[in-house]
Amino acid sequence: MKRILAGLLALLGACDETDSKGWLVDRARLLGARTEAMTEPTRAAVAVGEQASVTWLVASPTPLGAISYAWAACAPPAGSQPTPRCEGAVLASGTGTASAFGLVGAPLTVPGVPGDEVYLLGAFCPNGSAPPVLDAAAFQATCAEGTALLGTTTLRLGGGNHNPPIGDGDVLIDGVAIPPSTIGPVDATCAGEPGAPVVLADGREHQLGFQFREEQREIDAAGKREALVVTHVISTGELDRQYSSLDADAAPGVVTVAWTAPTGGVPEAGRIIETFFVLRDGRGGTTFARRTLCVRLY
Repeated sequence: MKRILAGLLALLGACDETDSKGWLVDRARLLGARTEAMTEPTRAAVAVGEQASVTWLVASPTPLGAISYAWAACAPPAGSQPTPRCEGAVLASGTGTASAFGLVGAPLTVPGVPGDEVYLLGAFCPNGSAPPVLDAAAFQATCAEGTALLGTTTLRLGGGNHNPPIGDGDVLIDGVAIPPSTIGPVDATCAGEPGAPVVLADGREHQLGFQFREEQREIDAAGKREALVVTHVISTGELDRQYSSLDADAAPGVVTVAWTAPTGGVPEAGRIIETFFVLRDGRGGTTFARRTLCVRLY
C-alpha cells in the first residue's frame, strides 16, 4: 500500500498529503491521469510503438473552459525519490487544447526507453490560452495568462494490466447510489442536474461511500491480487480524509468517509457541487468517477 501512496504523491498537481485540505477542490487542480491503449481502451499497460492516450482529470470550483496543454516523455529520473523532471533526452512531446469538461486527452506513440516505464510530464493552462511552454529539464512551465498546473504520470510497458472499473452504482451518499453526472463541471443551480441527490446546507454529517469490488482487482506477475487506493475530493464542505484503501488480502466492500455539508452560501435554486473519485491499482491502472450533489437551503 505504501507503494501506491508514494505514486500518488508523484502526481504533482493532484491531491497530496502536504496539503491540509487535499480533499478540497478549492482551485484548479490535477486529480489523476489514465493511460489507455488505443486498440483496447481498458488496458493501461502499453508497448513501445503502440498508439495510446493519456487522459488527465482537471477539477475546478469554477468553470474551466478550454484547457491547453503540453507534455514531454522521457526515461524515469534516477533514485528512489527523484526530483520530477526529464534528466535525459525528451523522447516525445506534444501540445494541444481540450474542452471536454476537465478531461484532457493527449494522444501519443509510446517511445522506447531502457527499462519498463516511460515518464510523462504534463503542463496545463486552464484559461484556454495558447499551450504552455514546458521546460522538461527543470519541469517548469509558463502560460500566457495565469499559472500552469504541473503533473507527472508513468506509463507501464509490457504485461496486460487494465484500468480498474468503476460502475454506475459504486459511489453512494448515505447508502444510496449517486447517478453519474450528466453536465460539465460548473458551479450551477440544481436545475442543471435534476437527478442529483439533494442534501441540505445545514452543516450535518453525511457518509460518502465507495464500493470496492473483486472484479476491480487483477492478479499481478507474482500471482498476488492487487491492492487498491481510491482518492476522494469534493468542491464544498469537509471530508474526514483524502484516501481509502483495499489491501490485497482484504475482502472487498463499501468504504465510507464522513462529509460535513456546508452551511449557508446557497442560492434559492440550490447549488450543484462535485465529488470526484480516482481509483488506482498501483500498477498503472487508473479510473475516474465524477458525481454531483444538489445542496439546498430547505
